[in-house]
Amino acid sequence: MLISDDSSVQENHVRHDKKKDKLALFKHTFTTMTVVGCWQPLSWLSPIKYKLYSIYTLFLTLMLLIFAISQFMIIVLNAANPEDFTSVLYMMTAMCMGIFKISNMWLNRKNYADIINTLIDEPFRPVIADEIKIRQNFDRMIWNNTLFCLVLVGSTCGIIVLTSLFTNFRTGELTYKAWLPFNYSSPALFFFVYTHQLISIITGALVNLACDCFICGLLLHICCQIEILDYRLNKSHTWENLRNCVRHHDLIFKLVS
Repeated sequence: MLISDDSSVQENHVRHDKKKDKLALFKHTFTTMTVVGCWQPLSWLSPIKYKLYSIYTLFLTLMLLIFAISQFMIIVLNAANPEDFTSVLYMMTAMCMGIFKISNMWLNRKNYADIINTLIDEPFRPVIADEIKIRQNFDRMIWNNTLFCLVLVGSTCGIIVLTSLFTNFRTGELTYKAWLPFNYSSPALFFFVYTHQLISIITGALVNLACDCFICGLLLHICCQIEILDYRLNKSHTWENLRNCVRHHDLIFKLVS
């Protein structure tokens, strides 16, 4: 009974450590992804919360889709000159990329979750202090990259919004030219369409940012595993360690694929 209890406590301790690792991995990137509907919070396990978050994701996706369609229609119907064409095409492409990325993250969420679970499991999980330090260095690198991109994207969106408020909004013009199947000249409809454009721009920028940082983070974690493997190879030259390193190396290739 004592042995069984000890093993149970140890198993619970390992499970708790894995849960902490899962929450710590891509922590800041997941926060951004959660805000823009790309990643459901791990604590939202009830069916009601799952449906609510699904509705939220669908709402954001529809916002981006409507904006992209309005841009596409103005290219087809009202592209007056090359400058207007390239400006509208740029925003339409950005929105389409955002729609693709948010849909991809939602449809393949289980696959991404499996990859994350693999990274916190043996043999990928760092064991000793030096290995933990290696992963902490890469975690810091991922956070710095995410923060740097967030500052750039946030500053750009802020400048666009402020510039638009002081110029377009005062003159009754939309931030970006768009074709709509109704007349938005009335103040209420103009405010609705104007607000929709600004929210769509910010949402699309954050979706692209979050998904790009997540994929970049996965690549950096592969580099982290290679560095941990290099450390383990240099640490000991026993047959057992060599066998474990070969297995680790093989699993890294499988993880990448």
